[in-house]
Order: sequence, then C-alpha cells, then structure tokens
Amino acid sequence: MCKPVLIRAPVTWAPGFHCCAEIPPQLTAPLFLFHLRYADLSSGLARLKRTREQPWCSDDAGRHQRLADTDWENMLNGMAALPCVPVTLDQTDRRLANWRRAVEQSAVSRHQERYQLDLHLSGTELWKLPSRFIGRI
Repeated sequence: MCKPVLIRAPVTWAPGFHCCAEIPPQLTAPLFLFHLRYADLSSGLARLKRTREQPWCSDDAGRHQRLADTDWENMLNGMAALPCVPVTLDQTDRRLANWRRAVEQSAVSRHQERYQLDLHLSGTELWKLPSRFIGRI
C-alpha cells in the first residue's frame, strides 16, 4: 500500500521503491500492489534465489532480500499461522483505514528521511483477498 504504482515524472527512488524524494507517500488512491511472493512459497524462494545472485553495492544493502531459504520459509509459516479475516479493501473498510492510519502516523516525523514511512510495520492478521481481485493477475 505504500509503493507508488503510477508516476508521470522522473523521481529519485529510495532502494525498494517504497518512497521517492520528490513527494511524500500517498495512501489515499484506490490502487493496490500485492507482493505475491509473500503468498506463494515457491515464488518467494525463486525471487530470493535471483536476488541472492545479483550484485549488491554493499553487504548490508538489501539484506532482507537475501535470506536463507529456511528463514524465508519460517517467516511465511509464521505469517500463515495468523488469523485470517475478511476485508473489502474499499473506502469503508475499517481494517484498511486503521492500517493506513498506522502507516501515515509512521511518516509524521520522517519527512526528511530517505524512507518517509516505517517499513517494519507488521500486521497481526491475514486479510482474505476480496473476490474482485481474484483472477486479475
């Protein structure tokens, strides 16, 4: 929810493309970008293999993109154990509104930082994908 998915002018991206220097994060547009590698173990492992093999500017950069396969699998298993709840992901969805508010609050004091929002926020439940999104990929 915090990655710009449409832009019309060149911008200066922070690594990971969650933020850019020219504009603050915008959370009100009804556009969604789903990280499918978190929903499919084999897809996530294939992505990890690719990112582990690519060159990095330093050993510290993108470390979370180069986890060991077992660490990735354990992380996904932990996520899979969370309770699954229905959501609508529309403008009246209370859970979505609360999540947006948490992300926005994380950005309040970060306007001058490279990452203008907290990338380490974690949910406490899984959201069942609404049927309007299924089959769209």
